[in-house]
Parts: sequence; C-alpha cells; structure tokens
Amino acid sequence: MKSHISRRVVAASLMLGVSPLAFAQDAPETLDTVIVTGVGPQRDTDEMVGNVTAINRGEIIEKLSGTLGDTLAGEAGVSTTFFGQGASRPVLRGLGAERVLVLTNGIGALDASAASPDHQVATDGIDAEKIEILRGPAALAYGGQAIGGVVNVIDGLIVESLPDEPVSFEGFAANNSVNEGTEAGGKARFATGPLVLTLSASARDFGDYDIPGFAESSAARAAEEAEHEEESEEEHEEHEEHEEVRDTMENSFLQSETYSAGISWVGEDAFLGFALRQQMSSYGVSGHEHDEHEEEEHDDEDHEEEESHEAESPFIDLEQTRYDIRGGAKLDAGPLTRISGNLSYADYEHVEFEGPGEPGTKFTTEGTEGRLELGHQFGEIEGAAGVQFLDKDFSADGDEAFLTPTSTKTFGAFVFETLQLDDYSVL
Repeated sequence: MKSHISRRVVAASLMLGVSPLAFAQDAPETLDTVIVTGVGPQRDTDEMVGNVTAINRGEIIEKLSGTLGDTLAGEAGVSTTFFGQGASRPVLRGLGAERVLVLTNGIGALDASAASPDHQVATDGIDAEKIEILRGPAALAYGGQAIGGVVNVIDGLIVESLPDEPVSFEGFAANNSVNEGTEAGGKARFATGPLVLTLSASARDFGDYDIPGFAESSAARAAEEAEHEEESEEEHEEHEEHEEVRDTMENSFLQSETYSAGISWVGEDAFLGFALRQQMSSYGVSGHEHDEHEEEEHDDEDHEEEESHEAESPFIDLEQTRYDIRGGAKLDAGPLTRISGNLSYADYEHVEFEGPGEPGTKFTTEGTEGRLELGHQFGEIEGAAGVQFLDKDFSADGDEAFLTPTSTKTFGAFVFETLQLDDYSVL
C-alpha cells in the first residue's frame, strides 16, 4: 500500500569559470528536449515517431522517489510493480518484467530485477541527468523482447562534449516525513583541456514508512483470525496484538549508497570515456514475515520440549560493480555520418536473508554487453544500422532458488530509417 509522501528538498548547483558573475540576465529560452541516445538521428521529442518521453534533471528531482519505478509512475502510460521502498520496476502499458528493458546509457542494467518483483533495479535515477522512455518501433532496436518499451537512464559519467565551465558542482538533499528518511547526492565535474573528470555519490536512509490503517486487508485479517480460533487464549492474545499493529508498514526500510566516476577524452569530432559505478543496497521485503518453529530440549525437571516462535523479517543485501567504455566520432565518409560504440561489464549479487545473520538464497549475474551503431544518410533518408551482443551468466543458489542457472548469449542487428516529408516524420 502506498501513502502520500511529504518531502522537503534542497538542491544547489555551482559553476566556476573565467567569466564574471552576472546578477541579471534575460529570461531563459525554453527549448524542446532532444533525445540524444535514442537510435537514429537526434530529433526533438515532438518529431519522434511513436511515444517518447524524456525527463530532464530538474523534473527528475521534482519526482524523485526511492526506486526507478516510483519516480516514473506519474508519467502517462507508466505504472509500477511497487514492492515497498526498495523494489519497484516500471511497467509500460501494462507490460513489465522482461518485456520492458531497463538500460543504463543504452546498455542493459545487467541485474536480476526482471526475475521477481521484490528485486531492486540496479539504477534508481538519483544521479541521472536524464531518463528516456521509448515506446514504438524505436524500442525494438534494443531487443526483440522489448515489446513494452525501453527505459534508458543516462548518468552523464562519460561526456560527449566539453562542458561550458571548467568546474561545476550539483548537490541534492531531501527529508521525507513519511519514513523519517534522508537522501542526498552530489556530482562534480572538472575539465582541463580535452579531459573531463566526473565524480558522483548518493545515499539514502529510509525507515519503515507510515500508512493509513492496517497493512493487511480485512479479508486477510479475517482469514488469520479463523486460523487461530482453536489456539489457546494466551496464543490468541499474542496474535491479536500483532494484528493490531497499524499505521506503519513493517520491514519496509531502505538503505543504499552509490559511488561512481567517469573520465572522458573529448576531441573536436570524437570522444572516448571510461566509467566505474558501484551500488550497495539493503532493504526490507514487507509481507514475507513468517514464524519459524523450533523445538528445543530444556534440562528442567520434566525434560519437556517446548516450541518457540521467532518472527523473522526478511531483507535483501545487494551489490553491483559496473564498468563502461563508450566512444563515438563524426564521419565524413560517403553516406556514413557517425559511429558510436558501448561496452559494459557488470558483476551483480544479492542475498536474501530470512532473518538477522541467516543468509538464504543468493542471486548472481555476471555479464558483458556491447553495441556498435553507424549513422548514415542517403539523400533525404536518415537512419542508423548496428549490432549488439550479450553474454550473461545468471544463477540462484539456496533453499528458495526457483530458477536454474542460465547462460545467455545473444546477437542482433538492426536498421532504423526516417524520412522527412514536409512537417511530418515517418518510418
């Protein structure tokens, strides 16, 4: 159950350059958002075929929630799997899981979020510069299974053009009354000559969040009441006391930290960069609490066996380390106009704990994904052609493992063309 969140947000940015500070300036001009990472030539959003949404940094801060799905839930046609504060994947037009691809800078997130709704997405938008939502024919260029669409989170660690100022900084901080939580993030960028260094860090510390009324439905509480009708009076009072806990969603906490860095070389018509990102997260999985029944022998007079009931609060510990290399260049070789390539490697692991100090099922994902794209123009026809490959190993080990170890190798090719006819763009 979701509840209204009251947030106090403080955001600040600082840019240092050789120019003197200006105390007055003309009103800023409003520009159309440009899809800079979508397949094919760069175009304004109102020129794109199909449904495309681009959310810039300012809008992300205004809508920012603890998960990627909740941050995007207010967009048209977007809902969420909402599984507490820690796990929420976007759902596009009613389609989710593997039918919606979540990308980081055009390459898959390489996590386990599509395997179960209580698995966190390995990117949440707190340090994103822009988030793009692609639906329609352009989405299929990222994989045949992306029939729901694509969510592409652009973190800006590898820059494609030199920044306007040699030093810039952006900071963000917020306090949430619904969970007595705090969150903060910051990004610094330093440029010298053709080299640009970008550093980013963010953290969240959310407690259990408040809800109006009971966490369980009246039907669920009635079923539990019927189940415990034959219990002793003392046991019944214990269960009744537990059921009367309300106004707080127990075991819904979230703690996360993300550290990342990127260095780029930017030339006149080309760029090349390397980025490193590490994410660590721990969050509770609400609704999965259960009682563990243990029989112990006590050395008392009667040597009687007593059964103890210890409530467990399952939670997930997650860690991912990701490496990215990306480069591109403008071309003037006949019909070829540009070339760009991405290569990413990620090592992901999360452990599901049944209780304090009791590790259960462990999910691991290790994979490499790459993409090469060539832009071209034949007369009035502009487009792109490319290839993409994925080599990923996935496994789940433990008492509650429900998936067999899987090794995935895929290779695909695509061609995307646009033709401008007067004021309309068609495929």
